[in-house]
Amino acid sequence: MKDQELFDGCLLIPPEADLASATAEMPTTGGVCLFTTGDNQPVLLLYGGNLRSQVRRRLQDDPGGERMRRVRLRPVVERIWFRRAYSAF
Repeated sequence: MKDQELFDGCLLIPPEADLASATAEMPTTGGVCLFTTGDNQPVLLLYGGNLRSQVRRRLQDDPGGERMRRVRLRPVVERIWFRRAYSAF
């Protein structure tokens, strides 16, 4: 991504990785994160008060195989770019 200076960091999330350990370095502070594909195509831009819980919630698999209106992002997303925000959301 050519605008890497906009973000504080980036996590690589392989599709087969354990979600809890793969996102352990994600900050628990408020901020913004961008989900991208392996070739840095943007998929989803999120903001929230706790980035780690936001990311885990959006990438977790369907609970109990129930039909949901959400798109399964886990097979598509390989990178998560994040930037901390030092203000309340």
